[in-house]
Amino acid sequence: MIHNSVFKQFEFLILFIVFPLLFLLKLLPISFLMPILWILSLYAFFVLKRMKHQVNIKLSHGIHFKGILVRFFVLSLIFLILSYIYYPQTLFYMLIHESKFFLLLLVLYPFLSVIPQEVLYREFFFKRYAFKLHTNTQLLLNALIFMWAHSVFENSAVLVLTFIAGVLFAHTYLKSRSFLLVCVEHTLYGYLLFVSGLGELFFQSGTLNLLRTFFE
Repeated sequence: MIHNSVFKQFEFLILFIVFPLLFLLKLLPISFLMPILWILSLYAFFVLKRMKHQVNIKLSHGIHFKGILVRFFVLSLIFLILSYIYYPQTLFYMLIHESKFFLLLLVLYPFLSVIPQEVLYREFFFKRYAFKLHTNTQLLLNALIFMWAHSVFENSAVLVLTFIAGVLFAHTYLKSRSFLLVCVEHTLYGYLLFVSGLGELFFQSGTLNLLRTFFE
């Protein structure tokens, strides 16, 4: 049944359109966001295993890794400059004033957030849905649904940033087909958000404050 085309279309709508809409309409509480992300990613992983798909956990060719590092360096400079201009009060705040908490986030973020997102939005999406679309169109569609998934935070800056990130991550995955590489890139940009102080925009209200209680 999982290979049936009608089932796959229904599955796509449920996973990538309906669930974010339920959160946006407040039919699901935002506190359920992380558990549901993990449930959906586990479902995606189960389907990939049924499809006998082998996840590439190598960094692929060195040229891809060097490329994302150079791109990250250039974009991070631009992003930090813009953060200094528009959000100077948050820049480096967590790094300076909450260093232990910052280190905890560096450890938890890839495992709790990056891995399930990349399983669902890159590995599963591009393997499961062999759309008869040009590669660039697939990339754009992936970036749009990645942005839509973050609409639950109801913040225009988050939508812009996640669309750009979605383009970057989809491009990296399509070029390298490396799950590990795209996870590394996603993690780097997540760390950049925490350094800039804008990372809190990407967490449901109260989550970071709850974690902070362990350092009081």
